[in-house]
Amino acid sequence: MALNNRKVKANMKIVITAAVLLISLVGVAQKKANKKNWIQFFNGKNLKGWTVKIKDHPVNDNFGNTFRVEDGAMKVSYDQ
Repeated sequence: MALNNRKVKANMKIVITAAVLLISLVGVAQKKANKKNWIQFFNGKNLKGWTVKIKDHPVNDNFGNTFRVEDGAMKVSYDQ
C-alpha cells in the first residue's frame, strides 16, 4: 500500500509540474502575440462596419431595431 501511495504522489508531482509548465508557456506565447495580427470585428459601441439583413427586408434595414448594442454586447431581439 505504501508503494502505491508513493506512485500516486510521484504521478501527482509530474502532473502538477506539467500543468505549471504549460501555463507558463501559454503566458509567454500570449505576451509574444502581435496585436497587428488581431482584427477587431465589433467595437462594442455600435453596428458600424456590420451589414444587417433581415428576411423580406432590404439590406441594412434594421427592422424593429432587431440588431442592437446593449452594454457593450451585440444583441438580437424581436421584441419591437
